[in-house]
Amino acid sequence: MHILSDAHAFNEKLDRLLEREGRVDRDTWASFIDAYGYDAATTISWLQAKLNILKRRLEDGGSIYLWDAANSRQIDCVTVQQFNDWVSVHFPSISL
Repeated sequence: MHILSDAHAFNEKLDRLLEREGRVDRDTWASFIDAYGYDAATTISWLQAKLNILKRRLEDGGSIYLWDAANSRQIDCVTVQQFNDWVSVHFPSISL
C-alpha cells in the first residue's frame, strides 16, 4: 500500500507543478517518454492527463516550457499549435 500512496503523492505533486509552472524539464520529459514507451493503456492515459494539464494552461492564456531533446534545452511555448506540434513529434500516437 505504501507504493500506491507514493505514486499518488507523486502524481498530485506533478499535477500541481504542471498547473502552476507549466514546465516540462528533462526529468519530467523522461517520465513522459518512459510512459509513452511502455505503451500500456494506463501509462498512455497517465501521459494524456499530464499533457492535457499543459494544454489547458495554454488555452487559459498561460505559457508553458517544454523540453527540447534535440537541443537539450527548454523552449517557450505560447500557442496550442506549438504544443500540438511538440506532442506530435514526441508522442505521435497521442491525440488530445
